[in-house]
Amino acid sequence: MQRENRKKQLTAALCLLAPLLALALAPLPDALEQGALALACGAVQLALALGVAWALRDVLRRGAQELARREPGGAALALLGACAGLAYGVLALGAGAAAGGPVRRDWYFEAAALLPALAAAGEWFWQQKLEQAAAPLFRVGRRARSARRLQDGAEQAVDPAALRPGDRVLVRAGEVIPADGAVCEGVGAVREQALTGEKAPVKKFPGSAVCAGTVLKEGTLTCEVERAGAGTVQARLAALVTECAAGEGPLARWAGQFARKTARRALALAAAAFLLWLAAGFGPGRALGAALAVLAVGSPTALLPGVTAALCGAAGSAAVRGVYFRTLAALEQAAEVRAVGLDAAAALDAGEPEVVQVTGTRRVPEKFLLSMAAGLCLQAADPLARAILRRAEADGVKYTAVAGAETVPGQGLQGKVAGKVIAGGGAAFIAGFCPLPPDLLEAGQALERRGATPLYFVLAGSPAGVIGISRSVRPDAAPAVAALQAQGLQVAVFSAAQAPAVLHTARQAGLGADAVAAGLDAEGFVQKTRELPAPAALVGGPHTPPAAFAAAALPVQTGAAEGPLDAAALLLMRRDLTGLPQAVALAREAVKNVRQGLRWAIAYHDALPVLAALGPLLQELTGVGVHPLAGALAACAAAWAMARHARRLCRQEPETPETNVTEGRP
Repeated sequence: MQRENRKKQLTAALCLLAPLLALALAPLPDALEQGALALACGAVQLALALGVAWALRDVLRRGAQELARREPGGAALALLGACAGLAYGVLALGAGAAAGGPVRRDWYFEAAALLPALAAAGEWFWQQKLEQAAAPLFRVGRRARSARRLQDGAEQAVDPAALRPGDRVLVRAGEVIPADGAVCEGVGAVREQALTGEKAPVKKFPGSAVCAGTVLKEGTLTCEVERAGAGTVQARLAALVTECAAGEGPLARWAGQFARKTARRALALAAAAFLLWLAAGFGPGRALGAALAVLAVGSPTALLPGVTAALCGAAGSAAVRGVYFRTLAALEQAAEVRAVGLDAAAALDAGEPEVVQVTGTRRVPEKFLLSMAAGLCLQAADPLARAILRRAEADGVKYTAVAGAETVPGQGLQGKVAGKVIAGGGAAFIAGFCPLPPDLLEAGQALERRGATPLYFVLAGSPAGVIGISRSVRPDAAPAVAALQAQGLQVAVFSAAQAPAVLHTARQAGLGADAVAAGLDAEGFVQKTRELPAPAALVGGPHTPPAAFAAAALPVQTGAAEGPLDAAALLLMRRDLTGLPQAVALAREAVKNVRQGLRWAIAYHDALPVLAALGPLLQELTGVGVHPLAGALAACAAAWAMARHARRLCRQEPETPETNVTEGRP
């Protein structure tokens, strides 16, 4: 409502300002230049100027509040300029009427209206730019209109906020998932770009986690609700980005302080120019014209919004990649980081186990073994089963149809393929179906020596092969560590695990033994974090000691889609460490961009107000003066240039519409 009122007030003011500028500055017939018609023309200008002031009374009221607080800004300059212009114009018009017929001249009614219009237009302009810059942040505001709750075997349409933990919901292709939970039945591909920045749909199997706000692109899923409403990752992230867009960091605070100093300097310069030219004999009209030009060109309305727009644009660009800054201060801190500590379990561990080896037999080739194993695991919710399904999906292997698949608790899986029994599990479980040959047992033992879990398979009473599954270093770890080192950052690995395992993990990530600290307790994590060159970042997760996060200048959470941590200042939604060097690069570029823009703004406010103050002298020397309108145009050009500069880092990517979504900011 407030936004619409501002728009209406500005529109009304501009409609009145246009004829006022025409009457004040455009050539008029000789009959309007003097006498009664000139008096009428002046009265019309006064009425139009008062109309503009009334339409923009909110701006003038803010200017009075700024003056009362002794913190002048753009609104205060507009108020003082409007009052000075109106007072001078009324006195000049009255003096001309008393003298028997005024002569048309600069009454400065147009300047009195122009200054508040300039302040209001600047506020509206920057409001639009800030909303555009922050728009990518608010993609997390997309949510489902309704949910299909399954109750007593029937579908029931309910509001997503009415869902409770334990409810089961049905989601069809093209629909937004209404709550956080886990897949119970079905296989599908979910587009998680709104939360994680991942463009490619992610395959979901029974047991896979799903998040509210993501979109099922293909398949049909039955999901069990774990969190709904305000407790979902989506809702918590929406609250976080609202806080980020509304906050300010050190650069914004500095810009605000500089803007107030600039406003005070503009007021002082305007007063000095008026008194100087008045004393020099240029007359009150020309002296006031110079003062009003200084107020117009020296308005600092673009400084603070320009900084905020640039930083919000960078934060939005990071959000498109699934990287979220909790505050703009955190973004600035990321630009200053000198070292990064990695909690090995959260930052390097692949999390979900992965298939590391598939060994078939003469009768059962590896591809066929993987196909049968995937078909057998299709209805299982075990992490090892999901690893086999992901490997089959990655290799493009189609699942073999397995009938009557069932889980034998604590042992394995069994079912039938074309009437033949297939089973998979540990060596003891498979021994109940057939003896394992020495070569297959040796392959399994070799996997165990590598820290992998061997799953043996049997088909129709004969050995079918072994599949090795292991937790490994994520494939993104080594490239991410290399990118961080290329940015000049020192990288270290911290872990509670013993040295041999941590050293193996660190080497896979491209780090040497000198970068590893193993066997740490909570206090050890804190101590090692403090020993890093400051300011340092610590990448961790839910099990990282909170005190260690508190000891870091920039706490970073990876895999935040599983649940954002309040202690984290930077959230990597995916379990993908490459988001961190991207965030650092974006933050450095954003801070560099802002500082460059501030240097230009400082140069502008150092030079242009002085040039405007010298307007009468320039008119004497060159015949061309500096009218307040010229100052206003210069301020508009500076705001446009700063906005263009601030938008350099903004990246917005269109998303396809879905079938059951509502959008909006939280």
